[in-house]
Amino acid sequence: MSSRRTLLTRRLADFGRDERGVAALFYGLLMVALFGFAAFAVDTAYMHFKRTKLQNAADAAALAGASSLLAHGEDLALVRAEMIEYARANLDPTDAPLSAVAEADILFMRDGVPVAENPDQVEITVYRQATRGNALSLFFGPVVGVDQVDLQATARAGVVGACDSKCVKPFIVPAKFTWNDFASTDGKARGNGKLDVWSAEEMASVQTLGWSDEDKGAQILLKPGDPADAVVPSQYNLVDLPPVNKGVPVPGGAMLRENIRGCEGSNAETTVAPGDELQLEPGNTVGPVKQGIRELLNADPGAYWDAATLSVKGSVHTDPMSSERVVVVAFYDPRYPPVSGRTTQRVYQVGAVFIEAMDGKGTVTARFMEALARSPEDTGGSCGDPFLFLPRLMLDTDRGG
Repeated sequence: MSSRRTLLTRRLADFGRDERGVAALFYGLLMVALFGFAAFAVDTAYMHFKRTKLQNAADAAALAGASSLLAHGEDLALVRAEMIEYARANLDPTDAPLSAVAEADILFMRDGVPVAENPDQVEITVYRQATRGNALSLFFGPVVGVDQVDLQATARAGVVGACDSKCVKPFIVPAKFTWNDFASTDGKARGNGKLDVWSAEEMASVQTLGWSDEDKGAQILLKPGDPADAVVPSQYNLVDLPPVNKGVPVPGGAMLRENIRGCEGSNAETTVAPGDELQLEPGNTVGPVKQGIRELLNADPGAYWDAATLSVKGSVHTDPMSSERVVVVAFYDPRYPPVSGRTTQRVYQVGAVFIEAMDGKGTVTARFMEALARSPEDTGGSCGDPFLFLPRLMLDTDRGG
């Protein structure tokens, strides 16, 4: 009897010292917890991914709606149809696009308030909901009794006035002005059809008007090729970017060519606005200018200015404003003309022009299209009254906009 009791006592003691069973139980519970966390992470990441897809579709539709307001704002049915088309095109088939967005999911607004006419904003919400039959099915949610979740994303875009611009081409030309061509007492200047900046009498008669919608289609000498057409010796309406008050301008023909041909040079990141100071690039620089302009012309070779409709025709783009030949340039106040050398010129106005032609000498002509803003000193505002309006995203529920 004593030996049996001793054996039982020894086995109980051995069991107390043996931790293998406890460790197995602990690791088993730990694996269950880890699996639960992993399952939760997978479903959460999947929900975030699908939510982002909905937001992208809503953003695209809102921006398309704002652009459509600019093109045909009075036809709200067409605006709504384009928004639905863009939203559905940016959804996956698994999102059930036909159910995800409908006409009732679109609001027309003015300054954030829903309106029935004359809107300047559009808002759209894209859904994945059980009531629409397209709720998001989870991978591991059913383990805890959650088979599906509802998702939605809202975006709002509006039409806003533009007061400045990136990707400005490296030209600065006179704003619209009037003057008395017969004010000078010098016979060489009287009635010659050009502003002679060396004539004090003519300069005293200058009145700066600035470009406006009424001037659409006016021909502009964007860059003279003949030295006789330069406003002052060595200045051919060329500038280095960015503005001196916003960065360090990059001079030279290579950067001029890069800034003309696209938006990846020193004009890429910094805006140009009225009041900025631009560094002048002296010299004719025929080669780089011709190379850059030729690329723009070749990108949309059939485009031309139609005087009857005051618009661009024959473009390869559905929206002619997307043509590579529609560019943004700066204008200066002709009361303060440039002087020779690598000096600076103050921006009076920024606007869009259509590059019409270039001759063998490198003379570049353009047609005025729209102005972004006038000089703040003349309008009394921070950027004046804009004439160019652009679509802009105003609300993005995924990014906190």
